[in-house]
Amino acid sequence: MAIGALVAVAAIIATIINLTQHDSVSTTATSTTTATTLRTPGTDLSSRMAGTSTSVTVTTAAQPAVGVIVGTCDEGGTCGVKQRNAPYVAAPRLFPDDLRDGISVTLACQTMGDTRTSAGHGTSAIWYRLANGAYVNSVYLDVTASSIPSC
Repeated sequence: MAIGALVAVAAIIATIINLTQHDSVSTTATSTTTATTLRTPGTDLSSRMAGTSTSVTVTTAAQPAVGVIVGTCDEGGTCGVKQRNAPYVAAPRLFPDDLRDGISVTLACQTMGDTRTSAGHGTSAIWYRLANGAYVNSVYLDVTASSIPSC
């Protein structure tokens, strides 16, 4: 009986690998989980498992949201945006270096804070916390992600 169970598990794993490689698996993706339903192919094992299906949940990492720093030179003076330790204009710098236009950054989440205005990029009170822990107002970022979680 134990060997039969091992054969069944091996067949299921082989099916998952085979279907995944051939893109014939039907999946429904959420931000962190993919649910997949598989049917055992027609083998000797399938005759014993006729009509059964196995649900497999595969956890996948969500793609991080990425933004590009923009508009820091629109206001004249020194170019670059400060990396703050909180979503407020008066918050101290988390890092001494400014982020320059064109730099790509990974976004962790978004929250509300002080309102900022940038010529050509509007006014916003939305701040993004970057993967490094620093906060940058949304007027200084071009973001293509459709959904960024709240902090």
